[in-house]
Amino acid sequence: MLDWRGGPAAAAAEVLPQVAEIAQELQALELELREGARRHGLHHAAGTMERIDWLRQTAQNIRCDGRYCWITGWTSEPNVASLEHALAAAGVRGRATLPEPPTDVAPPSVLRPGFGQRPFEVFAQSVGAPGPGEADPTTWVALLVPLLFGYMCGDVGHGAVIAIAGLLVRRLTPAWPLLVVCGIAATGFGLAYGDVFGYEHLIDPLWVRPLDAPLMILAVPVGFGALVLTLGLLLHTVQSCWRGQGRSEGVADAAQLLVYWSLLAALVWPVALWGAAVGLLLCVGNRLWTKRDPVAVIAGVGHLAESTFSLLLNTVSFARVGAFALAHAALELVVITIAEGMPGILSAALVLILGNVIVIALEGLLVSIQTSRLVLFEFFLRFFEGTGRRFEPAPAPPATGMDYWARGKG
Repeated sequence: MLDWRGGPAAAAAEVLPQVAEIAQELQALELELREGARRHGLHHAAGTMERIDWLRQTAQNIRCDGRYCWITGWTSEPNVASLEHALAAAGVRGRATLPEPPTDVAPPSVLRPGFGQRPFEVFAQSVGAPGPGEADPTTWVALLVPLLFGYMCGDVGHGAVIAIAGLLVRRLTPAWPLLVVCGIAATGFGLAYGDVFGYEHLIDPLWVRPLDAPLMILAVPVGFGALVLTLGLLLHTVQSCWRGQGRSEGVADAAQLLVYWSLLAALVWPVALWGAAVGLLLCVGNRLWTKRDPVAVIAGVGHLAESTFSLLLNTVSFARVGAFALAHAALELVVITIAEGMPGILSAALVLILGNVIVIALEGLLVSIQTSRLVLFEFFLRFFEGTGRRFEPAPAPPATGMDYWARGKG
């Protein structure tokens, strides 16, 4: 029994020795259990069971006849000699063969991103891995994301801050290259806008100042969006060819692109509407050739109208890229105006620093969300399904014997 009448200090003085005594007893019991396990060979059994479980999880099929075992699975190594060398290095006596893959099982997708593309895999992974007959969009995402981000956050100073922040957190998150690349892109567009922390008189713009030409700032992303959507449709056509559907799907995509671009061109050149009529006839002819059913023709025309309307809406949605660029310039103008109205230099400097920090944090969050939205819902929607599974190399087999205890398993 503990006597609590002496107060907290007395109670702690009485409890601490008992806690230390219990800890010593637990340590002694653990050592005793380990000795018993070693004496009866439990460490070998536990390690062996772990290896059996590892084989069960990693090997697709195992067959044994008493002396030999056949283990089948997927590999990304096309060279048999390299596989056998790796087996020998791991202490495994065996031979490797590369038979024809089974036709009733979908193979995993081996993704080999190029230099600097790995951080951008997060966009495709949020949907899934590309399946058989699907293009890996990582290369295109690595181009689109910096361009969209930089256009919306074009500022030499802000871009440098974002890039430096990425370098500072490189040990905290694997996504740090995204910050560096997007920061560099923002710096480049800042030079195009002639913008340094909102000040537009420090350097001459290489292109145009956003607030001096707002219509142009809005129109350029819309044109860029049309190219992005067209790229998505072209990738869909390529995938259709890989799947053996190139003739029907390719003609349907061609009709879609012809109608889409004819309607866009008709905004400045009305005679281009004839191209939309040709695209409609191409859609009808394709349906008659492949389905030979009037109902299918009506369904095809309806699908063409719906998808064209969707494309036009998605194209207009890219105007938000220009809107954010204008909003950035306007926010920085507000910060500078407030700072110039402050009574002293220190107070003006404080407003400039805090204002830019708030703008960088707020815009960084909002622009990242908008960039992700445009990539996932406007670009990926045209071709990427993510129905595959990523090829993941099997982990090394667990240790057995005394190594099992060295890993603290006992």
